[in-house]
Amino acid sequence: MMYSSKLFTLQVTLIVALALSSCKDNEPVTNPCDSYKRPLANFWVQSSLQQKCSNELGINLACDTIFRMNEYTFTSDVNYETYLWEVIGNPSFTRTTKSFTITFPDPLTMNMRLIGKRKPYTSCDPNDDGFDTIIKTIKVLPSIDSLSLIYGKYLGYDVAYPNVEVGMEIVYEKPPSSNSYELVIKHFPDSCPNILIPAGGSIGTYNLLFINNKYNFGCQSPQGWFFFTPDGIDIQYTTRSIPDNTVTPTKRRFIGRRIN
Repeated sequence: MMYSSKLFTLQVTLIVALALSSCKDNEPVTNPCDSYKRPLANFWVQSSLQQKCSNELGINLACDTIFRMNEYTFTSDVNYETYLWEVIGNPSFTRTTKSFTITFPDPLTMNMRLIGKRKPYTSCDPNDDGFDTIIKTIKVLPSIDSLSLIYGKYLGYDVAYPNVEVGMEIVYEKPPSSNSYELVIKHFPDSCPNILIPAGGSIGTYNLLFINNKYNFGCQSPQGWFFFTPDGIDIQYTTRSIPDNTVTPTKRRFIGRRIN
């Protein structure tokens, strides 16, 4: 009886092993090259403000239109064994690191080329030579505030109240009781009747503005990031309606379209 039990167990084991072997034989063979994609060279042009914003929000915020006399960092998006940065038409300019920082003294338009060298993936792409290239046109503008993308009139809504449309405006003008031109924000947030002058607490680039008015208790003490495109504005910010630093700020977001 014990012999029969052992024989039965052995038979079951063999059947299971054969079944598993049969399943493996029927599994489709996957080609590792099916998911292969050749790396695409890319690079980011960022001011220190854009780098700070990217670090805080976990995004890559950059812009190929920049201002003269400000410091900008060029960074390859891909890790390479070697790097070669060139300004087309200017043989005296080269850089050979993944990232470098530079200040442009004069306005100009240039074509920046990055050539990255890596180990070629010839097993999946016989024509891969291991070199990736990208060229971007970089515009360096005079550092004149009125040229910035941030100025204009906007019509939009708070994401908490998508059916309530309100307007706002950002201008460069002489505010009341001032003899100098400043960045002035009007009707923000929530159609605030007072103008918001974030001078001293604001930092801006061509497509980004940061305001820090958390200690100015008019207009709800807004603090946060203003993102601009040719079409509109996206503001991720906080407000605090009473003059108490112990109160937790309210996180908010405004999305608007450019109307002028």
